[in-house]
Amino acid sequence: MKNRRKVLVVGLDGATLDLVEPWANEGILPTLKRLMDEGVRGPLRSTIPPITGPAWTSFATGTNPGKHGLYDFLGRQPGTYRLASFNATHRHGASLWRILSQAGKKVGVLNVPLTYPPEPVDGFLITGLLTPPDAEDYCYPEAIGEGLRTAVPDYVVQPDANFDAHGREMELVQVVCETSAMRMEATRHLLRVLDWDFFMVVFTATDTMQHAFWHFMDTSHSRHEATAPRQLRDAIMECYRQLDGYLGEILDMVDDDTYVIVMSDHGFGPLEKYIHMNTWLWREGFLRFKATPVTLVKRAFFRLGFTPLNVYRLLRKLGQAGNVAKTVRRRKQRTRNLLDRCFLSFEDIDWKRTRAYSVGNVGPVFVNLHGREPEGAVELGRDYESVLDELTHALLGLRDPATGQTIIGEVHRREDIYSGPCLEQAPDLFCIPRDWKYAAFGLLQFPSDNWLEPPFDRTGGHRMHGLLLSKGPGIRSSYRLDGASILDLAPTILALLEVPIPSDMDGQVLASLFTDDFRRRLQIKRSAEMFEGAYSPATFSREDEEAVHDILKGLGYVG
Repeated sequence: MKNRRKVLVVGLDGATLDLVEPWANEGILPTLKRLMDEGVRGPLRSTIPPITGPAWTSFATGTNPGKHGLYDFLGRQPGTYRLASFNATHRHGASLWRILSQAGKKVGVLNVPLTYPPEPVDGFLITGLLTPPDAEDYCYPEAIGEGLRTAVPDYVVQPDANFDAHGREMELVQVVCETSAMRMEATRHLLRVLDWDFFMVVFTATDTMQHAFWHFMDTSHSRHEATAPRQLRDAIMECYRQLDGYLGEILDMVDDDTYVIVMSDHGFGPLEKYIHMNTWLWREGFLRFKATPVTLVKRAFFRLGFTPLNVYRLLRKLGQAGNVAKTVRRRKQRTRNLLDRCFLSFEDIDWKRTRAYSVGNVGPVFVNLHGREPEGAVELGRDYESVLDELTHALLGLRDPATGQTIIGEVHRREDIYSGPCLEQAPDLFCIPRDWKYAAFGLLQFPSDNWLEPPFDRTGGHRMHGLLLSKGPGIRSSYRLDGASILDLAPTILALLEVPIPSDMDGQVLASLFTDDFRRRLQIKRSAEMFEGAYSPATFSREDEEAVHDILKGLGYVG
């Protein structure tokens, strides 16, 4: 009788080979070391930008953001300058687990980001990051949720913690460790209740810890604290060690014939400075403010340093940041209105004279295009091309005043890096830092009067390459694989499970994973059919959207 193939995927959000390889070789991460010795290891190229939302969605669909439509955690509401939160219903194209279910495979999916609301699958799906905190419908089917809550009474999708752990670092370490332990307890339970062909779980602790504690670990970081307690300096390593132990336990629960994939959505490294894109666009003349009395007063105070970040820093020094956060959560709309009245915001922009603006993480720039934006000032054609050229030249010429070095290494037009029916939703330009120690941060609108300054909330940032480890029958042993993309994993998994690969997938089967003999025997099936997703576009309720904004604020992705 032919053996039934099974695939297990363990996601370690933000895990990087830069840390895993040396720690594994030192004996600190024995399970990951065993995977490296017995299978394939290598870097895994992320999406542009290398952010959790688009990266995990590209993994799930095997397509670039130009096809699935998610370029960030948030996107512009059509016909407005307002941001709206993304969820799984905004995704174009079918997920890997949907395709597998339609092919008669049993799937189990736990804690993958941007999977709320859960879609029907043949098996179960429990949603991940950006699930509203009070949501009760995060499980499909409902019965699996009832069993999970019985087995793991304290199960939560996302803990109430954030990156700005100033003064409460040990509390964050404890919350993250307890959340990982809870996730592992859920994994144990769910691995037992389903006879599965595909099982996947994502642990997000690595991402959280590296954002918050990189400077404690990295002696070369400008904010390194050599006298910090050992628990903080070793916090990232201990997080990896904890997950390495859980990974070993998971591998003990599956047989040796199971194909194992350990992967991350992006890599990590030190973060030294933020680029406040809208402040820079204003100073360079691409963005203009109104000349009304109210805006003129706000601009005067802005130049004097009355900015959201400076006020926040003062409140933190006074020990009031926590109380302010609680007040904001209780009175969201009132607080938002107060901030717009007190500080410069998009409400103060003279859109008729503004040529470009930024909304989103890591450097997206939008042209204020006539016919697309509600008050577009730039005509499509020669004017549009001229603005793009001027922006590109200015961005490539950006220099750090402290070092004199250029900051931006590459500037891409959207059609250079994306393709597909959702291309029109993409930023017009995307800039890639020469050194990822710099990161553009555009979601706070006008957080500071300085266009370049140290981060206020984190010391670690994303990198373009995560990691890929894999072992199983027919997979090479002790082999380093270069050139893999996160888009390649969905078609590779479909090939292993002998399911046809949809024609619209951008990724390719990673043939180099396999031995020559297995590669000759592997039957790669392709389908002319393009699978549609389980949803039509929808939006969160106002309450859900505010709750998700709270999560993003806690994670440092929105102000």
